[in-house]
Amino acid sequence: MVSQRVTEIFDKIREAVEQYSGVMDIENKIPDKLLEVLRENKIHALTLSENYGGLNLGIQETIIFLRLIGSISPALGLSLMVHYQVCEILKKKELEEFLSVVSSRNSFEGLGITELSGGSDISKIETIAKVSDDSIIINGQKSFVTNALYADFFAILARVGAKELGLIIVEKKDGVEVGPTLKLIGMRGSGISRVIFRDAEVPKKNLIATGKEALKLTFHALNFGRIATGAISIGVADRLLSEMMKWINVRELFGKKLSDNEYVQQRIADITARAEAAWLATIKAAEKMDAGEDARFLASISKLEASKVAMDTAVYAMQLLASHAYIQGSIIEKFYRDVKALEIMEGANEVQRMLIFRELMRRFKYGEGMVTL
Repeated sequence: MVSQRVTEIFDKIREAVEQYSGVMDIENKIPDKLLEVLRENKIHALTLSENYGGLNLGIQETIIFLRLIGSISPALGLSLMVHYQVCEILKKKELEEFLSVVSSRNSFEGLGITELSGGSDISKIETIAKVSDDSIIINGQKSFVTNALYADFFAILARVGAKELGLIIVEKKDGVEVGPTLKLIGMRGSGISRVIFRDAEVPKKNLIATGKEALKLTFHALNFGRIATGAISIGVADRLLSEMMKWINVRELFGKKLSDNEYVQQRIADITARAEAAWLATIKAAEKMDAGEDARFLASISKLEASKVAMDTAVYAMQLLASHAYIQGSIIEKFYRDVKALEIMEGANEVQRMLIFRELMRRFKYGEGMVTL
């Protein structure tokens, strides 16, 4: 089974993730001891080939791994997801220099797309990169950059011409200013902050793609991120369903267990059915990416449906356990704070609906079925 290898890798770090996930949430950073465990087990190189000391996991295996991480720490799942997005870009371009950096430094890298002016709309990007014969001068800033606290370098999207965008690798040492770590209500510890470029100078070779190629690489990373968000979301839903099942089998109300309450049975069954369906879409999208097929449609469906069911599961878990969940430090309280980000990141769910409908219009135009075979 494809998941057996993943389970073996996950089992090596499970105890440390469980032990330090609460500390990560409180301190708003990944504890050094947890970072050591992740590095010892090559989690930073999970998707890299053995040539780079990696574990050579495919997309589907990586997605299963992120689901398992998400069931304990969605914030760590986010941090790893973004790092693997950057790795996807590096692998697509076969950038040996930076793949070696990831392998040798055991670093967790950042992806800089979002800006204050645009959010999910990349046409609003204002960061400017002036290209000369041998170097690039970058000015601008990126907002909400995951791993900004930990990264050695960033893959950023910047304007290299009046109407053209370029994908550039920028190392922290190249004049990059990282703002204070943002005090978010959830996803704490993902090292999220602003990244500011003031005449940051990088070699011209760090401009790895422009125009359509830059957008193709960016959307590949985003599609991976949407599937990964779906996986983390299902990890959340799975964990919260387990917590609810524990509760209803011991909690009595008006002389009978909650597990005997038909309304509770119906609600939990509905949530589980939705989670199973979303997970099938997520795995199918990952399979398509592994096969080099177009996964955009299913990636959007995965992200939309999985994040919705995770949010609904967290809300119902909070309601079901009531005061017992509404305590700072409880797993449900923590996930309740984390889960909203899943509906927002990697293109808000409203954007996913737009992308899904756009594909439906294309299928209608060419007389294709509306539901994927």
